[in-house]
Amino acid sequence: MKTDCPNCSWLLEGGFTQGASVVCPFCGETFEVCAAPFEQLRKFVETHWPAVEFGPFRDDGYPRKNYTGWIIHRLRDNDPAAVIDLMTEFHRDREYAAEKVNTLWTFDFSPYLRAEPETLEEIRALWLRVRFTSHARPESQNIAILLRGALWTEKIELTPYWTGKALELFEKERQGLDPDGTGEMEPVTESDLAVSLPQGNPLFDWAAAAPLAIRERLQFALQMCDYGFSGDTRPPNGHQFKLDSAQEYRWGADCGYASKCLMDSNIFCDPPPETYAKLFSKEEFSALLAERGLSSKPSYSRKRMLDLLLDASDGGAWMEQKVKEQKYIRLHPTLSDYRDEIEENIRNGYRLYEALGMIPVPGKED
Repeated sequence: MKTDCPNCSWLLEGGFTQGASVVCPFCGETFEVCAAPFEQLRKFVETHWPAVEFGPFRDDGYPRKNYTGWIIHRLRDNDPAAVIDLMTEFHRDREYAAEKVNTLWTFDFSPYLRAEPETLEEIRALWLRVRFTSHARPESQNIAILLRGALWTEKIELTPYWTGKALELFEKERQGLDPDGTGEMEPVTESDLAVSLPQGNPLFDWAAAAPLAIRERLQFALQMCDYGFSGDTRPPNGHQFKLDSAQEYRWGADCGYASKCLMDSNIFCDPPPETYAKLFSKEEFSALLAERGLSSKPSYSRKRMLDLLLDASDGGAWMEQKVKEQKYIRLHPTLSDYRDEIEENIRNGYRLYEALGMIPVPGKED
């Protein structure tokens, strides 16, 4: 029997029986094997994600986990009914959910783009994921946002036909925003719709072997490395952050297995001790001092409280462990330039992803 982990979508094959409890060798989560994929997903979500007002699958209109890998397996098994089951959890209308799934399930992308079959599956899965719920933005913008965050490691090209049509649409949009031609909006050109992939970039090469959900998490983590800084004011590798906060909440926050994979990758490393004072608030430092039986005063700065902790017995090792418990990390110093190259590559693809969102997929609401 073949099944896939409802947490991380890792494929498993073996002598599984219905009702058996299985531990995923990739993410370590335990799940119950069921005959139907959606039943298996439901039981896992209900067990691991306590139901809120809108049920276990969503919080208001937003997904509570990243379902992309699960959808990809359903695409490969040609099982639209399972995805309709999941879509119904969001729209509470099975007929409407079926229309959202079926109009996209077999849509032919070949007149519009050229990509490897696996990449097309990922694009279709992201598009289905966008349709789980509605947002204030048009669907074309929502899919462009997810495409930008996916860190594509395989080439995506527009066909000559769709390149021409997309350029017409971009020009129409530009003229609508600037009918008198007095603004500074530059016309979109054919070169804006073609993106070259980075070469000899170890970050990019590592991502090339990773599933889509991990590439998404890596992309958001790389963005966090530069958070709060711009231009020449950014200190090299200067920003520490918590890896689990590097995510796009609107599209599903559950990627703990992806975080673990990234932590094991040597892409990130521990913050240097000279930055510890920036990682905790004064209230947190006071609590740490109390934990070690040390007193503090309201007038103490974070730097002074840190010095008191470091001067205590085994203070350095103790503080290092506290930082690890909080899951603070930073990009490895040797990878800073490679991260910048990936960010530039994503910026260069901005118009390409917009053009993909313009594809006239049936049932699209713009």
